[in-house]
Amino acid sequence: PMCMKNLYRRYAAQTGSIGNVLKEIEREEREESRGGVEDALLDHVAFRTFKGVHEDVRFVNVKRFLVKELQYRESGETLVFPKKKVKATWLKPPVPLMPRAFVSEIDVEAFEDERMTAIVRKAIDSRREEPRGAALEDLFREQKRGAFSLCKNVTKEEYEYVAKKSEYVAWLLINGPEFVNHFALAMHRCRSEAFSCLSGEEMSIKVVEKISKIARLNGAEDNRVMNVSDDKKLWQFSTVSDDFLEVNALGEKLKGCGAYIEFAYREFMLDGRNKENAGNCSSSGSGSENNAEKRIKKLEEEEALRRDGFEVANADAIFESTKI
Repeated sequence: PMCMKNLYRRYAAQTGSIGNVLKEIEREEREESRGGVEDALLDHVAFRTFKGVHEDVRFVNVKRFLVKELQYRESGETLVFPKKKVKATWLKPPVPLMPRAFVSEIDVEAFEDERMTAIVRKAIDSRREEPRGAALEDLFREQKRGAFSLCKNVTKEEYEYVAKKSEYVAWLLINGPEFVNHFALAMHRCRSEAFSCLSGEEMSIKVVEKISKIARLNGAEDNRVMNVSDDKKLWQFSTVSDDFLEVNALGEKLKGCGAYIEFAYREFMLDGRNKENAGNCSSSGSGSENNAEKRIKKLEEEEALRRDGFEVANADAIFESTKI
């Protein structure tokens, strides 16, 4: 669907530190797939929001939008991050190769900090009454960052106070809840010779080494770049978000975090024999199918056999990509 492709393209254009990597992966992917990286290489898209804001007509209810417009469906799973005061759910895509949607929300009042709550409330209340409805959703499709920022009426001192309490909240004030937090690439579907890998362990060596030469990696300072689920089936790592300056209404410059990229590898849930069978599951077919069509069908069938969903510990670490 054009909406998800647009979200990805707008987002990718702002990942300054690793734009060349995305271009290289996408270039090789386009040679093999029908629609480029958007059709085969997006594992999930992530959004952040404030608790309760989704019912405010001045904001886009992202979850409802994805369900209504793109036929996403609820997974029924909830992930809880007590230290960050965050809860998350995720949506399943209507077709296997569309990205999952990870939607988290923070409960500011749970910090029991009256000043922090007041600053956030002031920021939320600064959102104009217009545009709303379809016009606001059009801005969401176009991913225009400036249209979503909530920090215009927040002073530099207030912003820095909040940032010390929660990098999650600071990110929301700068970017707004409608702006994509990040996209993750599904490295188990990657065909780029330079980045393709056959396991999460291989990704942890091959891909991490290549990315580390051109971008800062989240967790590198603590030697915990790679995040692996308890069942060893979901491997994830991410870059550190790009820094940029946002100017408030007073002309003060606020140091914020922007886009970053995540890399995910989903192992097959069964043993190697099933992995081999999955690789051959589309070997027969109509002679009218071209190579790209066969590849897409094969990837769709394989995806159903791989680890699904998310892991609290992994996601908790990925949140740190936007630490100021």
